[in-house]
Formats: sequence, C-alpha cells, structure tokens
Amino acid sequence: MFKYMLLISALVGAAITSPAGELPPAGLDKRCNGQNQFCNNGIPCCSNLYCGSNTVCAACNAHGQICNNGVPCCSGLYCGTNRVCSACNGQGQICNNGVPCCSGLYCGTNRVCSGCNGRGQICSNGVPCCNGLSCGTNRVCG
Repeated sequence: MFKYMLLISALVGAAITSPAGELPPAGLDKRCNGQNQFCNNGIPCCSNLYCGSNTVCAACNAHGQICNNGVPCCSGLYCGTNRVCSACNGQGQICNNGVPCCSGLYCGTNRVCSGCNGRGQICSNGVPCCNGLSCGTNRVCG
C-alpha cells in the first residue's frame, strides 16, 4: 500500500512541476492559426500574420486582395486608390500617390491613370490626346 502511495505522490509531483505554458505538439495548438490557415473561425492568426480579405492567415495581402484593413500589401504591390493590392494603378485610379500607372496608361494632368489625355488636359507632357481631340496651340487637348 505504501508503494502505491509513493507512486501516486510521485506522479502528482511530476504533474505539478511540469513547465507551465509549454506548447502542445505541432498541429494541436489552437490558440492561433498559422500561415495559409483560415482565420474566420474565431481563432486569431499567429504572431506576424494577418487575416486577409480572403479569410486566410498571411504575412501580407496578395494581388487583388483588399488593402484598407490594416494588412500590408506584399512586396512589390501597392494599395491602390481602389483599395486593392496591385503592382500598378489601373484605369481611372488616382496616380499622384507614388504608385505607377499600369502598362499602356499615363498619369494625366488631372492625376488620374488613363490611356490618353481628355478634354481640357495639358497635352505637352508626352501623353496623347484621346480620340477625336487634338493638342491645341495652348497645349491643351480639345
């Protein structure tokens, strides 16, 4: 009987002295979601990860994801004026924000990315006037 009491007290003592806060084996830690795991389940993303607009934990938002949610765009991408991560500003987006216009588009004098300068815009900047307009002697498309 005494042997059993010693065994039980040894087991209880070992349980009490085990390190607090020790992480469970990999795959069993549900205190946070890791990279590429879904984050719309009430469990937050782990440290240095964000819950992207696609509801997946990532270090940054990829191309096409919403970027006005405090999550940075991935390297080489910008948060466009349309609030979407992209490598450039598309047609109709504001272009005076340090983000380049996409290929084939120009930053017009109205500070909007376009394929050409519209009526009333300055045309001496190497950007062509839109169809049907010409660059007048006053250097304005009309």
